[in-house]
Amino acid sequence: MSLFWSVLENGGLSILSLFALVIYARFLSPAEFGLVATALAFIELLSVITGMMFHDALIRHPKPTSRHYDTALYTTILLSVVFCLAIIASSSKFEDLMKEPGSAEIVAALSFGLALTGFSATVSARLKKDFLFKKLALRSLISRALGLLLGVAAAIWGAGAWSLVIQYISMSAFSTIILWVYAPRSYTPKFQFGFSELTELLKFGSVSVTAILVQHSIKRVFVISCGIYLGAYATGLINMAFRLVDTLWAISASSINQVMLPVLSRISHDPKLLRRAYQTGVKLSCTVLFPIFFGLAATAPVLTSLLFGDKWIDSTLFILVFSFMIILQAPRIFAFPLLTALGMPSRVLFVNVVTFTYMTLIVVTLGIGSYEAAAGIWVGAEVISTVFMAGQLRKVTSMSVGLQFKNALVPLFSGITMFVLVYFTKNSIQDLNSKYLELFILVFVGVVTYLAVYCIVDLRSLRELFSYLRNLREKGTLGEGASS
Repeated sequence: MSLFWSVLENGGLSILSLFALVIYARFLSPAEFGLVATALAFIELLSVITGMMFHDALIRHPKPTSRHYDTALYTTILLSVVFCLAIIASSSKFEDLMKEPGSAEIVAALSFGLALTGFSATVSARLKKDFLFKKLALRSLISRALGLLLGVAAAIWGAGAWSLVIQYISMSAFSTIILWVYAPRSYTPKFQFGFSELTELLKFGSVSVTAILVQHSIKRVFVISCGIYLGAYATGLINMAFRLVDTLWAISASSINQVMLPVLSRISHDPKLLRRAYQTGVKLSCTVLFPIFFGLAATAPVLTSLLFGDKWIDSTLFILVFSFMIILQAPRIFAFPLLTALGMPSRVLFVNVVTFTYMTLIVVTLGIGSYEAAAGIWVGAEVISTVFMAGQLRKVTSMSVGLQFKNALVPLFSGITMFVLVYFTKNSIQDLNSKYLELFILVFVGVVTYLAVYCIVDLRSLRELFSYLRNLREKGTLGEGASS
C-alpha cells in the first residue's frame, strides 16, 4: 500500500502541475512567469536546506527519540525564519540583479512560504519513517489542489505574477496545516532540545543535504543565471519548457522507476544479475521514453500553441532541446539508484559536483548572451553528467560504456526515424485549418512509425522485453538473457 500511495502522490501531483501550467500560461505573460521562476529558484535552494537538513538522518536513524525529533523541529524552524528574514532584508539587491520593477516584493513575499517549510520538514520525515505514506500523499494532493485553486482564481482576477506567489504561499500553508492535522498525537512536540542529538543528526544530515543541494543547484543556478543575463521574458520561456518536459518526465518515468528500483535493491548482492537487470532497465526506459520525448520535440510548435497559446511559441526552441536530452537521460535513469543500492552515493555526489562546477564556471566566465547560448550550456551540462556517470558505473560494475548504452541503440534509431517522419509530415499538412486534427495526425504517424521501425529492426528484443516485464510482475525477479 505504501507503494500505491507513493505512485498516486507522484502521478497526481504531475497531473495537477500540468493543469496549472496550461491555466497560468493563458493568463500570465512569459516575463511574469520568468520573474517568479527566478525568485522561486532562490527560495527552492534554501528550502532544500530547511527541508532536508535532518530528513535522511531521521529516517535512517535506528532508534530516534522524541528528543531527536524535537531538536530537529526547532532547529529547522529557527533556520527557516532566519532565511526568511535574510531574504526580506536583501530583496532590493534581487531587484537590482533582475532589473525588473516589483521583483523585490515578489521574492520577499515568497520567503514566507520558505519559513513554513521549517514547521513541516521533521514531521514529514517521521511519517515516512513510520510508512504513513497515505497521509503524506493526501497532504500533497489536497494542499496542491487548494493552492492551485487560489492561484488560478487570482490569475483570472488579473493578479498577474502575484497569482503564482499566492499559489506557492497558500500551498505551503495548507501543506503544513494538513500535515499536523493528519499526524498522530504522539508527534506533538515537547519543549526539549538536545545539543548531543543535534550533533549526531548533523554528522549525517550535513553530508546528505550537501549532496541534495548540489543536485538541485544545477538547474536552479541555470534558471537564476538566465534571469540575470537574459531577463525575465527569456527565463519565462525557459522555465515553461522545463516545466512541460519535467512534468512529462515525472508522469512517464515514475512508473518505470516503480517497476525497476525494487528489483535493483533486491539483487544488489549479485553483481552479474545486477548488471543484467540494469541493462534491461535501460532497454525499458529507452523503449518507453524515447518516443514520448521525440514526439514532444517534433510536435512542439503545434502542442505549444494548443496548450499555452501563441505568445509562448518562442519556447519551442527550448522544448526541442530539453526533449532531445532524453537521449542522455533515459540510459542513465537507473545510475543513481544502482550506485545507491551498492552503497556508493558519494560517486553520484562527485558527478553532480563536476556538473555544477562546469555550470558555474561557464556562466561566470562567458555569461549567457543568447537563447542559443543558454541551450548550449544546458546541453553541455547533460553531456558532462552523462560522461562522468558512465565512468563511475564502469569503475563500480565493470560495465563498459558501450555496454551501458548498447540497449538504447534500437529505441534511439526508431525514435529518430519517427521524429524525421513526423517533422516532414508536419510541414506537409501545416495548411490544415484545425490544429487538433494536425496534432492527431502527427501523433498517429509517430506511433505507427516508431512501432513499425522497432519491430522491423528488433522484434525479438521487443518480445523479450514484454516477457521480462511479465516476469517482474509475477515473480519480482529477472530471468536470464535480460541484456539482449
